[in-house]
Amino acid sequence: PQGLVQTSLGTQDIGSGSRTVALIVTSMSLGYLPLERIEVKIGSSDLPPSGASGGSSTTGMVTKEVRDAAGRATETLFRACAQKLGADAGKLEFRENGEVGVVGGDGSLTWDEATRLLPDDAVGGCTVPLEDGSIWYLADAEGRVRPGGKDKYGA
Repeated sequence: PQGLVQTSLGTQDIGSGSRTVALIVTSMSLGYLPLERIEVKIGSSDLPPSGASGGSSTTGMVTKEVRDAAGRATETLFRACAQKLGADAGKLEFRENGEVGVVGGDGSLTWDEATRLLPDDAVGGCTVPLEDGSIWYLADAEGRVRPGGKDKYGA
């Protein structure tokens, strides 16, 4: 309701700029929202799970996770704004500074007006793995690797 965004993920910043990348991708994904409206929390197992920290691959994983979560948050925000703007959520767009407007129309809400329509909770949650589980590999108790599927615990 205060118009602030928090991006939280459990990855570590090991010198690859993960925190900065998460900040910039969050801003870009939300209509170039001013950076001072965004707080990035990383580096704790208390935060939502994220991909592993591992050199240059960390930045790519963080970028996808943040973009996906911001996309889900955008869908939630646009659904909340649709009735107020008298338009279908699919016809809304971000404008400068996070303003939400109707594509090709005059109706718009400031970022603050738009976010006050949301509940005060996580609206874009994302968990990993992000891709189809069939591309992942599991190892059994003897260390034999087999393609995706469920292990004996259903994971």
